[in-house]
Amino acid sequence: MNQVDEPRSWAYGLGGNVLVGLGYVGLVFAVAGFLPGPPAFWPSTGIGVFAALAGGWAWMPGVFLGAFGAHTLAGDASLLALLLAMGNVLVPLLMRHVLVGLGFNLSALLDSLRGVAAFMVGMVGVGGLLAAVWDVGVRVFVGSVAEPWDVLLLTRLTDAMASSMVLAPVLWYWWRDARGELSERAPSEHLIIMSLIVLGVLAMLWLPDRNGLRWFGVLVFLLMPFAWLAVRYHPRDTLSLLLLLLSMALGWTLVGQGPFVGFDLLSPITSLLTIAISLGGAGLLVGALNLEMCRAFDAARAANRTLERRVADRTAEVLRSRNRLKASEQRLQHIIATIPTPLVLTRVRDGAILLANPAAAEVFGLGVPALTRMGTLDFWADLTQRDAFLRRVRAEGVVSNAEGVFRLENGEPMWLQLSSALTEADGEEALLTSFKDITAAKAREDDLVRLATTDALTGIGNRHALLEQAPRLFQQTRREKGLLTVMMLDVDFFKRVNDTYGHDCGDQVLRMIAQTLRSSLRDVDVLARFGGEEFVIILPGIGAMEGAQVAERLRGLIARQAVRCPDSPAFTITVSIGVCGGPLRAFHASVNLTRTLINLADKALYEAKRRGRNRVEIIPCEARDGMDAPFPELDEDERVP
Repeated sequence: MNQVDEPRSWAYGLGGNVLVGLGYVGLVFAVAGFLPGPPAFWPSTGIGVFAALAGGWAWMPGVFLGAFGAHTLAGDASLLALLLAMGNVLVPLLMRHVLVGLGFNLSALLDSLRGVAAFMVGMVGVGGLLAAVWDVGVRVFVGSVAEPWDVLLLTRLTDAMASSMVLAPVLWYWWRDARGELSERAPSEHLIIMSLIVLGVLAMLWLPDRNGLRWFGVLVFLLMPFAWLAVRYHPRDTLSLLLLLLSMALGWTLVGQGPFVGFDLLSPITSLLTIAISLGGAGLLVGALNLEMCRAFDAARAANRTLERRVADRTAEVLRSRNRLKASEQRLQHIIATIPTPLVLTRVRDGAILLANPAAAEVFGLGVPALTRMGTLDFWADLTQRDAFLRRVRAEGVVSNAEGVFRLENGEPMWLQLSSALTEADGEEALLTSFKDITAAKAREDDLVRLATTDALTGIGNRHALLEQAPRLFQQTRREKGLLTVMMLDVDFFKRVNDTYGHDCGDQVLRMIAQTLRSSLRDVDVLARFGGEEFVIILPGIGAMEGAQVAERLRGLIARQAVRCPDSPAFTITVSIGVCGGPLRAFHASVNLTRTLINLADKALYEAKRRGRNRVEIIPCEARDGMDAPFPELDEDERVP
């Protein structure tokens, strides 16, 4: 809106006052021109209501001057005309002030049901009543009442309400249309229907009839399309049609034409004005409802267009993302296929192999299609190992150089070194894993471990294996409050065997003893060559007495076997055994059980040697001073003086 259009500009105020004043006088003059006496109704109140809504105080001088001139032309005395003009100004301004105070936006008052209801109650109802009461009161005050005051009050009330209900909204809508605030134009079908309604009413009015009630029913029938127009189109057009029909009906009645000629003059006019009030109110309400529905539909269409645009944008973005994802997948597939390192992409949920390269298929002895038809669950030797591996990957995100045992299709085990990273594939959790076959390396590692823990001569555990295994077994026995027996076995006069029959024969003796012991012990028992001709045996779950019986049985088995060496006569050998057995709860946690128990068994062995050899001696398993000292390195000659 520019400077010229502002309501407070001087041009706007001057133009509004001129138009309102001329319109006021012209309308009253036109009505009064039908009759030689005072006008039967006063329709110009609607101009004052329109001026109050559109221009406020700025247009009230035109209303005042127009009303004063109109009443003067109608034959009213100057004082009466002055007072009536004041009422035409004060009542609309008062109701405007009330509406503004209630928070209504007057520029869009008739565009909503709430605004229309406020207009009908305020401007039309209360304003019309105040205008009628002011008119009658002033006339009574100046003594210018030519008819009963109650009849005059009813006449002026219907005049004010009808003109406010029909004329004021029509002027208000066309004023807004002239300002460019209304963009809707009546379509051709609308104009055709309006023309047909006008022609029908004209035909009815041109035909005289003494029974006006019958034509009144015809009029109501002809006005049925009016309701259809109110629902379909803007209230500006509907109310303009109503104003035209009302003007036609009133004009024809005032000049003595039409179906209402036989009635008293005031009765048909009051009836027509009442009909106009009802139809005008209905048109305003239906029009406001239609405008709100149109706004709601427009908002819904706008929201739908926005939604469609967003959906289209989102769809395009999804397509672009899908294309980028497809391109990324193709690049990934190309990388996986060409990289020389075995690589697979697997789904965590079921272990399905989604992608695999030829290097991976070669490791498993399959082609790529055959490998991708299978899953990692088909290859893990122990699924609990897979679960542990998955937990580690989820916790760390990336796991490098983990090891696992797998099985080929033929059932052969295969060790793989795995490096995995957690990722996603098709919206699901997945693993990208590279691996290497380390089966040969694990075999060499096992060989090294076996060599490091196995006595090369006898094939049983060596001292290193014993000192690695015994502490765990001793601690477990003490924790579980169980029994345990430790034996120290030594070959009697072994140096004499070497000196007499040679070292090869001595080696054969040691192998024979190791084989006899291994075949006579349980799987849970521990057997190791401790050094030279000494052997250590650990019997879990067996106390000292039962352990001594086992030792005696082993001693007898060895003593009854004949040793046959090449180029030598057969001979027998004996062993001495020291036994330490019992519960381990008497030992403090700080005691080195391995050293203590083996030293106690060695002490018992020393006693067996001292008492003549080829015997078993028992010593209680109890804490003693110096028993957790390092192991003595004694040969047979040093044990016995």
